[in-house]
Parts: sequence; C-alpha cells; structure tokens
Amino acid sequence: MGWEIVDKFLFAPLAPILCIILFWSIQLLLIESMKHLLRKIWSKHQSLCRFTNLVGLFFQAFSHAIGYTITKCGVSHFYISVDESKVEPKKQARGAVEWVTKVFLFVGPFFVPTFLIFILLFLGYNTAFKFASSSFYHFSDGLIIFGERLAYFSQKFSELLINLDFLNPFHVFFLLFVIFVGLGIRPLYIGREEKRKINIIYDLQNIKELLSEKPWYILFLFAFFYVFYYVCMLFKLSWYINLMLFFGWLSVIAIIAIVIAHFVILLIKNVDQILPFWNLLPYATMVLSYLLSRILFNPFSFRYSISITIMVVSTFIVTLFLKRFKTNKLKTKRGIKKLKDLEVEDDWD
Repeated sequence: MGWEIVDKFLFAPLAPILCIILFWSIQLLLIESMKHLLRKIWSKHQSLCRFTNLVGLFFQAFSHAIGYTITKCGVSHFYISVDESKVEPKKQARGAVEWVTKVFLFVGPFFVPTFLIFILLFLGYNTAFKFASSSFYHFSDGLIIFGERLAYFSQKFSELLINLDFLNPFHVFFLLFVIFVGLGIRPLYIGREEKRKINIIYDLQNIKELLSEKPWYILFLFAFFYVFYYVCMLFKLSWYINLMLFFGWLSVIAIIAIVIAHFVILLIKNVDQILPFWNLLPYATMVLSYLLSRILFNPFSFRYSISITIMVVSTFIVTLFLKRFKTNKLKTKRGIKKLKDLEVEDDWD
C-alpha cells in the first residue's frame, strides 16, 4: 500500500517525461549521424550542405524569435544568411523572461520545425493522433499509455509516407518539406570566418549551462508538471498525458524525418562513387520505376505503396550494381578535393 502511494504521487508523473527525454536523446544521436554524412558529401555538394545550414539557421532564428514574441519582448531585428543568423529583441529580456527565450533558442529548434509538420498532419490526417481518454495512476500505466499512442502514431505516419502519390504536387511538397526539416533541423556550423561546429557536444553544453544557470526554474517547472498531474488525476482528466503526447509526437516526427534524410544523403554519397554518366542512372531509375509501377498497378488500391516500394528497391539494386562494376578504381576512397574544402573540414573537425 505504501509503495503504491509513492508510485502514484512521486514516480507516475515522471513516466511520460522520461519517455520524452529518451526520444529527444535518440533525436540528438541521429542528428549527429546525419551531420557526419553531410560532411562526407561536402566536397561535391557544397550548395546542398550550405542550404541545409541555411534551413537550420532559419529554424534556430525562428525559434528564438518565437521566444521573444511569447515573452512580449518583441523582435526588432531578424537577420539570416547561409553562414549565420541573428535575432534582437525590442525590449531587453531579464530574469525568467531571459531564461525562457534561451529555452526557445537552444531547445526550440528540436521541436519548432516538426511542429509545422504536426500542423499539416493534424489538419489533413488527424486520424493518426490517438489521444488518451483518461488520466493514469501508476508509472507502468503511464509508460504503457504513452508507448501505445506513440506506436500508433508512428505506424500511421509511416503508412502516410509510403502511400504518398508522387504525381500529386501537394504530396511531393509534403515529402520535400519533411526531408528539408530532417536535413536542416540543426545547422552544420555558425559563422563565415570562425567555423564553429554544431554537434551533440555543443548542444549538450548549451543545455547544461541553461539548466545550471537557473536551477530554481527547473524545480519550478517540475513542480508545475506535478501539480498539473495531481489536478488531472483528481478530476480524472487526460490533459497531462495528452500534453506529454504532444511533445512525444513532435519527437517521433523529427526522428522519422531525420531517418528519411539519412537515406537521401546515403543515396547521394553512394552515387558520387559511380563513374560519370553512369551516376545518372540511379536517379533515372527512381523516376522510371515509379512511373512504370503506377501504370502497371494503377487499377489496384495499393498502387501508391507498391510503386514507392518498387522505386526504392530498384534504385537500391541499380546503385549497388553500379558501385560494384562502375566505380572509378583510380580514385582514392576520400576522393580528390580542393584545398579550401579540406580546410573547411579541418575547421569542423
């Protein structure tokens, strides 16, 4: 009986919070992996890498601007370029207000970009969101409810992506937007002259400083969540678990977007190793295999999913075959790079 009370009032509110931290940690690791792949293709695809850096800096500045707007500081200056971004408030932020704006600057980019995808999904595909109907009273119950809802959403979101119609411009735009969010969820570097590497250590250091700067704010935040949970438990409301599910959905969207971005970068990286002229064949295979599949399976209800599956499998097979027989054996694994490209990579490393 005593353990049940401790579980109910102390550990149960932590269940969804710990799940969110776990998913956010997975997101951090995947971002670091993706940045490593982007650096591998930097020498041949500087435009793409700089574009992803621009997207990442935009999301970072946009999150910072939202922080200033919510705290009523206002935004007096918003600047963004390929190499840097800068947001200045109209009114100086101090105390708790300053801390909140830093939360949006350092943590916001992990959730704000995926919130835009969340809005599109909620408006056009709200059946993917399965809300909890009541509160929970034990740590294990919280884990089960949270896990079931996120598993259901992950399945529905994956089904949506594999059933996209690439002949529909809106579907193509949605997929490109998901890929751009995955590629640019965090910038590669900051600064034109000083190439400061934006990696997992950089993010964790900023978050550590944020937490250690005002520890009382963290305690207050946890106290708010606990009180919110107790109120929901007392009145049998599902608001607390659904609020946590919201952040869980954002994390799942980010993870799926980054995984898709991984496949895109891996395709580009492998195609780069194929001899010129032949390296156009994988891209042509993507288009032709999809169009032929759509024509062949057009009468069937599963025409979208089977077409995407055939496109992915055929592109993988063709790329693998060309890498095996049409790779330039005279080039080193790293390839011949310009001196300035090597200097940039050294700055990152």
